[in-house]
Amino acid sequence: MQAHLRAVVAAIVATLLPEIEPPDGQQPDSDAFAVAFAIGQIERMPAHLRTAVLALETIFNAGAIARYGKPFRRLTQPQRNAYVATWAVSRIGAQRDFVRFHRNLAIFALYSKRATVV
Repeated sequence: MQAHLRAVVAAIVATLLPEIEPPDGQQPDSDAFAVAFAIGQIERMPAHLRTAVLALETIFNAGAIARYGKPFRRLTQPQRNAYVATWAVSRIGAQRDFVRFHRNLAIFALYSKRATVV
């Protein structure tokens, strides 16, 4: 995966993490683990699925540039939250699924990190 797409995934996951209820006994490096986990899962997808997800990552980032004049990773936290929220409630199912996909990866990572440490 190209570095700029990794940065987009990292920024999306980092934006979603504060709204996820952390597990009991969450480790200090759990957020970094969640970001690395999400990137790793996308990189390990079969090529046809990975291509579709990366295309959506690119569209998501291009939308941020069109709306705010800069890439998603360079937005302020309130701008990131607002932009992700527009995708989360979009009438377009692929946009809602895109946010849900990243949120689910983050949740899975947070809770699996805790499970592997206990």
